[in-house]
Amino acid sequence: FSTEESVFFHIGGQYLRRQRVEPLPIVFQDFGVPVDSVRRSDAPLPTVGSANLANPPYWPGVRGTLGYLMGNHGVELSGFYQPEESRTNTYLDRGRLTLDFQRSDGTALPGFEGSGSSLFEKADLVQVSFQSQMAGVEANYRVWNGGLNQLELIIGPRYLYLRERLDIFTH
Repeated sequence: FSTEESVFFHIGGQYLRRQRVEPLPIVFQDFGVPVDSVRRSDAPLPTVGSANLANPPYWPGVRGTLGYLMGNHGVELSGFYQPEESRTNTYLDRGRLTLDFQRSDGTALPGFEGSGSSLFEKADLVQVSFQSQMAGVEANYRVWNGGLNQLELIIGPRYLYLRERLDIFTH
């Protein structure tokens, strides 16, 4: 028998989705006086926006493989790329939007104090943006025994690149 020897390649599309996160409240609406010098109301505030913006839908990408097969040995290089996915939500309510970035005792974090209250209180506009981008590459060596089906050794390095960014803008 002659030894099987060939080059193979594959290129195609894929759809991936980020793992879902539980809704984490970020933006609240304060029905108190919409003036900066008046502290926010002490009553629990209703949620207007949450971090579930980080739950983007499936988004398209590309995947490819190039390999060489000789007998019961193989070498392959595979990779994928998911381009950047962006989502933005904007909340408007003049002087009534609050982001709860403060200490547990209710005081503002150092450097974020305003005129008696936090810079994240009594906002007119809040914009929450989420971006995600992902790519990966791997090189594998495969070896298998022709007499044992479904049993093979695969060894090789893998690299995964993931960049996620959550931006919060207030005005």
